[in-house]
Amino acid sequence: MKAFVEKPVLAEAERMSAAGGFYWNSGIFMFAAGQLMHEMKAFALEVADGAQKSVEKAVSDLDFIRLDGDSFSKCPNISIDHAIMEKTANAAVVPSSFTWSDLGSWDAVWKLGTRDEAGNVTSGKATLSASCGRRD
Repeated sequence: MKAFVEKPVLAEAERMSAAGGFYWNSGIFMFAAGQLMHEMKAFALEVADGAQKSVEKAVSDLDFIRLDGDSFSKCPNISIDHAIMEKTANAAVVPSSFTWSDLGSWDAVWKLGTRDEAGNVTSGKATLSASCGRRD
C-alpha cells in the first residue's frame, strides 16, 4: 500500500477514478486490539488516553461493563481513517468483489430496507405500535 487517502477532495477523487489502480475503502478494518492500541498511541495519543481512562474507570453492571462516559467524551472526535490509517505504515489492502453498503445512519437503513404499507422498516421480530414511517 502506498497511501491511504480518506475522502479526497472531488478533483482528486475524479483524477484517481480516471487513472484507475486505486481501491475503495469499505471501512472494514481487521487488527489485534494490542496493535490498534500501539498505533493509537503513536498517532492519536489523546484518543488512546481517553479510551484507556474510560476502561480504567468502567463499572460492572450485571452482565455489562459500562465505560466511563466522562473520560470517553473527552476523546477527540476523529475517525480511525484520519487518526490512524492515513498515517500508519502497518497496513495492507485485501481486494474484494463483494457488494458493500456503509449503513452509517438510520436514514441509510431506511432507504435500503423493505418498507411496510406505513413506511416502516423492520428486521427480524419487531413489534410496532402506532408508528408511521418516513415518507419521501
